[in-house]
Amino acid sequence: MRTGTEDGAGQAREAAGEVAGTAREQARAVGSEAREQAQELTGELRHRLVREVDSQAHRTAGSLRQWADDLSGMAEGARQESPARDLASKAAGKTRELADTLENQGFEGAVEGVQSFARRQPALFLGGAALAGLVVGRMARSARAVHSDGSHGAHRSGPPPVPESEPRPASGAAPPPAPSSPGVS
Repeated sequence: MRTGTEDGAGQAREAAGEVAGTAREQARAVGSEAREQAQELTGELRHRLVREVDSQAHRTAGSLRQWADDLSGMAEGARQESPARDLASKAAGKTRELADTLENQGFEGAVEGVQSFARRQPALFLGGAALAGLVVGRMARSARAVHSDGSHGAHRSGPPPVPESEPRPASGAAPPPAPSSPGVS
């Protein structure tokens, strides 16, 4: 009987080995498929991100061109001998170059260009950044002032409104006399 039992045990071990081998093959296949799908997903996400960044770069280029125009206007309005005039003019030119780079090379090209410029001419870069900060600050202050003036409503001309607690004069009637203090005529 031992031989029959040993044969059954051997067959069971052999079947278990086959199941384990099949499980390993299936695990490898699943792992390989998961890696492929992850790579495809990563590629798709990277493509979408690059497309979105490039779209944002084009919008930013338009804003930079507007800032360059503002800087040029500041330079034109400054005194002829003013150092700020020269700085604003140079900053306007560099801002236009950055806008062109964004349009032509996308965001990555613009970042490389700004880094290169900052390494070559750090003083001009910092001056331009400071000037751009001033311009942005002024624009923000102006926008805030316009917003706060518009949010409180237009100023009315004429007499102030009569509170509801006071009686209103009948139409065509003269307003009631103001109360007088005793002893004052």
